[in-house]
Amino acid sequence: MERHELVKLMSKPMWRSFQAAEDEALREVRQENGKLYAETEQAQIQWRKDHATEYEKVNLEHDAQMALIKRQMQALYDAQQEIKDQRKKAEDDLWNQCWESMQPLRDAQKERADAISKKWKEIAAEILAKYEAKVLAKKELVSN
Repeated sequence: MERHELVKLMSKPMWRSFQAAEDEALREVRQENGKLYAETEQAQIQWRKDHATEYEKVNLEHDAQMALIKRQMQALYDAQQEIKDQRKKAEDDLWNQCWESMQPLRDAQKERADAISKKWKEIAAEILAKYEAKVLAKKELVSN
């Protein structure tokens, strides 16, 4: 079943818990992938160190330092992305709370609009009835 079909079938609280579970699973996968990548990279560097000349060892040490910096930058980026995701979720939650808190006001406005519409229909019906009565009165005068 596709995501948009799930959205249609789920209630709002159910959908939110589904989204939270999905977000948590993505975070875990990202962390696990990061760990596996770092382990693989370290193993490659260690193998090259074990089989390298002195000059190559200096280059490998530099590569190791650069790889560490790269991982730290990736961790920083992931943290920034996590903060951005949390901010977006908080904004969405706030918007939903505002929307839900405004529901009574929207209902009251709809009731008021319905009452005004009903009143205008009654007035229009009265005017139409008076007009029809005048037309009938004129027809009776003309026929007599």
